[in-house]
Amino acid sequence: MKKQILFRLLKKYNLSHQCINEIIKKISSNKSNLVSEINPSINLIKEYGNIIFTEESLNPISYNQEITSEGIYMLPNNSKLEVGKNNCYFHTSNDKLWYNIENLPIIIRSRDDGDKINNKLVSDYLTNRKIPYLKKKDILLLCSKENNVLAVLGYKGGK
Repeated sequence: MKKQILFRLLKKYNLSHQCINEIIKKISSNKSNLVSEINPSINLIKEYGNIIFTEESLNPISYNQEITSEGIYMLPNNSKLEVGKNNCYFHTSNDKLWYNIENLPIIIRSRDDGDKINNKLVSDYLTNRKIPYLKKKDILLLCSKENNVLAVLGYKGGK
């Protein structure tokens, strides 16, 4: 039954019986979180009790921009940073972050292994909030000119 469901669900990818068997093994494994490329066209993500098949790339974005002056900066995760005379605003669909521009320059960048916010690893911060892998890989950080993480853009709090 599992094989037939997967064959129908993933029919357009023309997967072999062996590949479907490997998918079933991965889904049935004891690992609660798993990210795996099935083939160059499709990926499997198993996390938080869900199974996701996606064509989206599993590679994290690579972004690093120093903000030194006023302006509107379009960011790769469909958000924008607005730096005005008095304040800096990070806009997302449901939230704003305000930052005093007297502390420019700031750096907006993708996350790196070992990044910390409030003495806690950013990766742990995101895992504790159950941020899905497809969002987690594209997270941007607001950093000081010394490259210290000040905020995880789009997420409140740092504890």
